[in-house]
Amino acid sequence: MEPSEYVQSANFHAQILGDLSNSAELLEKAEDAWFTAMEFAEVGNACAPLLSDNEKASSLIRDAVEESSGGDLITLAGYAANAGDGKLAASLISQIIAKFNRFAQFQELAERLTAAGSAAAANFAFRSAEGYLESV
Repeated sequence: MEPSEYVQSANFHAQILGDLSNSAELLEKAEDAWFTAMEFAEVGNACAPLLSDNEKASSLIRDAVEESSGGDLITLAGYAANAGDGKLAASLISQIIAKFNRFAQFQELAERLTAAGSAAAANFAFRSAEGYLESV
């Protein structure tokens, strides 16, 4: 199985069957089976809500950030926010917005983060836009 399939199965076991033990076992298998940094981040993102383990989730997401080529910082920032790692989420969002030169870019970022379930990260993006508007 691929890591995403382990994560899906872990979600099913935790949320539908209420079997947290098997869910944890499946996430361990996903952790061992990852091939890309984003798969590793997906495993980390599942640890917070399924196992109530924000520390492990944050650690896995930080490892994924180190392994990533910077491909999808928005997703990684959302995962970090979901894991309660505001410092990492803010750092990643800061890297993203450093390249912005239009308000619409801030708005799009906030919308993507909101759609990904990361309201706190979206709020940070909008607060950053306020600073941009003041400098215009």
